Formats: sequence, C-alpha cells, structure tokens
Amino acid sequence: MQSFLVGQCGEFFATIGNLRMKRHHTYPKHTFLVLGNYANGLVIVAIHLKALLVIPRGVRHQDWRAVLEPVVARYQGGNFRHYFRADAAFANPEVYEYLEAEGFEYAIRLPANDALLRDIEPLLTRPVGRPSNTPVVWYAGFLYQAKSWSCARRVVAKVEWHSGELFPRIGFIVTNLKRPPKAVVRFYNQRGTAEQWIKEGKNAVKWTRLSCHDFVDNQVRLQLFVLAYNLGNFLRQAVLPGSVRHWTLTTLREKLIKIGAKVVRHSRKVVFQMAEVAVPRELFRSILQAIERLRLPAGASA
Repeated sequence: MQSFLVGQCGEFFATIGNLRMKRHHTYPKHTFLVLGNYANGLVIVAIHLKALLVIPRGVRHQDWRAVLEPVVARYQGGNFRHYFRADAAFANPEVYEYLEAEGFEYAIRLPANDALLRDIEPLLTRPVGRPSNTPVVWYAGFLYQAKSWSCARRVVAKVEWHSGELFPRIGFIVTNLKRPPKAVVRFYNQRGTAEQWIKEGKNAVKWTRLSCHDFVDNQVRLQLFVLAYNLGNFLRQAVLPGSVRHWTLTTLREKLIKIGAKVVRHSRKVVFQMAEVAVPRELFRSILQAIERLRLPAGASA
C-alpha cells in the first residue's frame, strides 16, 4: 500500500511519510490524501481519495480499510500466498491484527523508540578498526510487544555504519515472515519501487491535477487517471517487444501515441506516413501485430 498527498489545484506536496507540508496559495486549507494499492506488477487495484482540512499526526492510517478490505476480499480463496508491504504510516496494531486474521504475510516499517534501541544495543557500538568505504551492515531479529499491541510480534532491525557518519542508520520492520532478517529487509525494500510508480503516474498521466471545485468531481477525475495509468501499463506489458518494454509511460506516450502522421487516402486503402525517428518501421509493425493478436476471435464472447 502506498500513499501520497496532492493539493486541490494539482500541486504535488510530498509522499505521505514526509510531514513537511506546504499549502497551495489558492486553496490554503485543502489537501488530498490518496491511498493506492498496487498488485500484479505496476497495476493499481484500488484507489481512495480523502479531503483533509488539516494534517494531524496519525491521520495517515485512518483510511486504510477503505482501500485494503475490498482488495483482500477480491483475492480471498486464491491458491497463492498473500503479501503486504507498507511504510511507517501504517504501523498500527489494527492493521497487524487484520492482516493476520486474513492470512496475509506482511512487512511494515516501525518507528524507532527507546525500547527498540535497547534491544539492539550491542549493534550500536561503532565497529573497531579503520573505517571501510563499504558500509558495515548488521541485521537482527527479536520479539517485541508495544503497550498497544495484544501480543508480541517479530521485529527485524537493520543497522548501517557508513564512513564519515557519526551515528548509524537504523531501521525497524514489524513482520510475521519466517525469512531470515536480511531477506525480510530485502523484501521490504521492494516497496520503494512504488515511489517510482507514483512519480511515473504524476509525470505521464498528470493524476495530481485535481483542480475541480467539487470533491466528487475530483474523485471521478482521479479514477479516470488511474484507468489511463492501468491501460498504459497493460499496453506496455502485453504488446511491447522485450527490447523496449523498459519504456516509461511518458516515453510510450510521446513515441507511440502522441505522434504526428500524414494521412493519404486512396480508393482501396488509407496510408499513414510517419517519421521513423521515434519508432522504426519494424518495431511499429510488431507492436501493431501484437495488438491485433489481443482481439477476440470472431464469434467468441467476452
């Protein structure tokens, strides 16, 4: 699950984990909280929009049910394992209990506190000897129970000592995964790619342009942006050859969709004359053939 804030006039504020907010000059009191749930690669399977007048601490996890519950219901009964990753905005015992009851394996960032630091105190001693240019990384796993938790849960810690830095970089993850601590951290770090997907949606489909006066209109507008985002990803994954499948949605739009052509009409055919600067002829032909193969056979029902 990933979330971000946008202004009512479309100004991108920050990721949800960053509390440094700024307000738009036209709508100084309104900000939108957007929760997105990614699955199957880059496809957004759920989106939720909420208007906020203020940004108090703790508001970030109040609307997780509106996004997560429909997605959980959709995937219940499937013969596959369920995983959930989220940042510290969702470090909430209600989220842990819900995921455990639904059979999900999760890894959620946990804010540091004095009790957690005491549990990894041996790792907080600077390594002896001459500092290496390569960071010294230590991992640890232990059971921890906060006052608001109903039971003890596994916490994985990562401590990094970097050359030239006085204090270590420390991170905690609460999880029910049975993997080694290093594997849990690697699994959690894959969540960072969602930040790039948010940036891609912002640049390619401009989904932060929620400038309508009515909130309902902005909800519909965001859903249309997400639909365009998912269609673009479907086109990229289903029809692009492997040599260009790394294209971003912005590149796909500028080189394949928003291109100029001269239309020449003949009695029996219509010819589109396009420059080969953006897309070579053979590549364009292979993409069209792949799109043609997506068509249902004659007489087949959807």
